[in-house]
Amino acid sequence: MLRRWAEKFRLVSHFDKKFSLNEDVYLVKGSKRGAIYDLAGGDVYSVDETFSNALDSALLGRTPKEITMEVDHNLYEIIGFLRKLADQGLGEWYEGPTHSSKSYKDLPPPSWHLRFAWLELTDSCNLRCVHCYSDSGASQLPEKGTMLTEDFRHLILEVAGLGCSAIQFTGGEALLRQDQLLDLILIAEEKGIEVEVFTNLTLLTKGIVNFFKQHNVRVGTSLYASNQQLHDSITRVKGSFVRTIESIRELVSADIPLRVGIVAMPQNENSLNQTIRFAKEELGVHQVRASKVLRVGRGCSIASDDFIPLGEKLAFPKISKEDFIARLHGHNCWRGKIAIAPTGEVLPCPAARDIVLGNVQHQNLPDIIVSDRLRHIWELSKDKIESCQDCEYRYACFDCRPRAENLTSKPTDCWYNLCEC
Repeated sequence: MLRRWAEKFRLVSHFDKKFSLNEDVYLVKGSKRGAIYDLAGGDVYSVDETFSNALDSALLGRTPKEITMEVDHNLYEIIGFLRKLADQGLGEWYEGPTHSSKSYKDLPPPSWHLRFAWLELTDSCNLRCVHCYSDSGASQLPEKGTMLTEDFRHLILEVAGLGCSAIQFTGGEALLRQDQLLDLILIAEEKGIEVEVFTNLTLLTKGIVNFFKQHNVRVGTSLYASNQQLHDSITRVKGSFVRTIESIRELVSADIPLRVGIVAMPQNENSLNQTIRFAKEELGVHQVRASKVLRVGRGCSIASDDFIPLGEKLAFPKISKEDFIARLHGHNCWRGKIAIAPTGEVLPCPAARDIVLGNVQHQNLPDIIVSDRLRHIWELSKDKIESCQDCEYRYACFDCRPRAENLTSKPTDCWYNLCEC
């Protein structure tokens, strides 16, 4: 009895108090619901429509007693909700003059510069994967119109001068141009640029493994199944599974940083979890990620709009204040990045092959970087994308533009229906 009276007294004591969110904690409202972003801890909390409106009113300086006149909840429920936020360290009660209202929209934009570049050394590949976004395959080297080693050397010097701190060398298959690749890695290392090589690993040798180890090169690769028949049916080259697995074991043994991507498509979507376990438990790879096939290149013939959930819904990665500000003012993936094709075409990323921002064989890269067209791409925040602009999670979820029908449409693999939630 005494405990109930004590609890009721505590609730009554909050009738005329005010509530504010702590520093670096913000309410982001969607078309109906809301989300609380704790940029100090990195967590995102979902808030239903009524409590979102109640919190919005509280942040304007209204007391719980005043809020109950606006929302469909009784006084004790409103106080209980706000107390829960305070108990979780997200806000605090206060008395006196209303605290000045803060808005995440007032956070200053970051400075924009080139941070990362994909350099595609070749369009050729020794595999013929059914889903290849660049439509790569066998061709006679060197390909017509492809930049020479000297061109790529100059590019590395240019991206270094623009502040770029990381490069991924890719293709096609980057190891088809092995001599060029090793030469360019040395130049990047000299300029203090971190290097990753994305390769199917079928052409890897012990000499290359030793070179990668000596020069701190990271490696990325693809694995499509945990058995030879299925993997080889996707690469369309017999024996590719065996060679890739052997190379993965060599890299893991040499303690070279390695990440494995598993592309989900109709051929392998039912064995994704098995492949993930195989890569982690049998091969010893720590960084394994599965993603849906892109509707680009040969992927157009097998991609679907059906979303393949690989984790818990609403399970967002931690979001820092730096990332939040960058997503508020720009695109969460494209900002600060470019891809350069073997022909010199500059793209937002390797999968956005229909958006050409310039060509380094005819233009200076610094001029392309400061162009209005590239700035438009880098500043394409979720607030400028249809449907996404009305979603409370727009600064928390990852957005892959090549998965959308056009530059400003909702991604086809987004399951969240704003009207039903």
